[in-house]
Amino acid sequence: EGRALSATTALLEWRTATEHDNDYFTVERSTNGQDWDPVGVQDGAGNSATELSYSMVDRAAPGGLCYYRLRQTDLNGTSIWSDVVPVRFSEAVDNRPFAYPNPSDGPVVVVLPDELDDALGFALVDGNGTSIPVGFHKIGPGRYRVDPGPVPSGTYLLQATRPSQELAYSIRIV
Repeated sequence: EGRALSATTALLEWRTATEHDNDYFTVERSTNGQDWDPVGVQDGAGNSATELSYSMVDRAAPGGLCYYRLRQTDLNGTSIWSDVVPVRFSEAVDNRPFAYPNPSDGPVVVVLPDELDDALGFALVDGNGTSIPVGFHKIGPGRYRVDPGPVPSGTYLLQATRPSQELAYSIRIV
């Protein structure tokens, strides 16, 4: 099964009842249901008589509607494919801004729902209300890569402002 976590991130989960000579799984993604690209590889258990659960996060989905399938490969190189699972991404869940990855100890991607193309700046606000300007650059419509730089670990509000200096959005990040 699969579900969107953000506009370009999907969580894929699967279970096996038993495994016999299972070498590995490959999660594959397609935007048209015909051409498939590998997302990642997860080692199998080899042999197991108990139910096992697996998961993988696709952090580079192109958004829109994507199709996923699982290729299971045995130790002898034989592969079988699962049924195809569709995952629909939206630009912002419930039309709210979001940042990913979150939590993060480095740069984050910020997605703003109204495609705020005129963002003047971003700032982190700590628990004491201190505003710290942060570097950013636009990577697409309503999408910005924001680099907070070296700040102490903690919870912050990431604020986006418009050229008029009015606050456009606040996003809680860790």
